[in-house]
Amino acid sequence: MITDTRQELAVALEGQGYLVYDFVNENPVVPCVVLVPGEPYVEGTTLGNRFNLSFEATLMVAYMDNQAALINLESLIDTFLDALPRGVAYGSFSRPGRVQVGPSEALASKVTTQLTTTKE
Repeated sequence: MITDTRQELAVALEGQGYLVYDFVNENPVVPCVVLVPGEPYVEGTTLGNRFNLSFEATLMVAYMDNQAALINLESLIDTFLDALPRGVAYGSFSRPGRVQVGPSEALASKVTTQLTTTKE
């Protein structure tokens, strides 16, 4: 249930032309989205077999020029929001910051997504 939901979300986001990793990749190719468990990861509800799942998405673009990197990250955020499947809620995006990605740097922003799923 959890793995399937994470992979389905990754496929929906990937359909927009960006690489989406549904696991932590040591050397991701940017621009990309890395989708990993969020906090709280799995939360039960009072509706029996329904669960709330949280996933943290890190959106990353190449960092070579401040202005271009920021514009590229904003474009990736726009695309990410357009690609979210119906029923997926999202929180606030973090302030962009530089992160080390393999041998190079990227500009990144994180957001937590939440959705409800049913255990069959």
